[in-house]
Amino acid sequence: MVKTIKKRNLKKEREHYIKRMSAYAAVIVVVVVGLGFGLSSTGFFVSDNPATSNSPSSSLAKCLTANGVEMYGTSTCPACQTQKANFGDSFEYINYIECGPDGNPELCVEKGIEAIPTWIINGQTYVGILSAEKLAELSGCN
Repeated sequence: MVKTIKKRNLKKEREHYIKRMSAYAAVIVVVVVGLGFGLSSTGFFVSDNPATSNSPSSSLAKCLTANGVEMYGTSTCPACQTQKANFGDSFEYINYIECGPDGNPELCVEKGIEAIPTWIINGQTYVGILSAEKLAELSGCN
């Protein structure tokens, strides 16, 4: 009889524990979802103001192209996608060469592109994601 009581108590404790953990999990989910919506509505995750033709990134992108700056990358390269995203809609003004099979891989080989993203600025090669400030400094687009 004592074993039966202990089993019942263990079962009740287990059920109580599961209910309590389920309640905690539900609260955590609500908080996380609420934070996600709150941050996205403030523009924390997504820019509400993509670069326009008059924005500073647009001016920089146009200046880079006017100064002969080229970016080499591929559509499947995460770092390349990050670099593109840094310019927002203004990336359309960047002289971008696609090195993937759907682009111009021969030109990339000819230019000696070994890693991506690669920027060629004033005849010098720079590999990796470059900040707008660094691009402006290297290209003379201050």
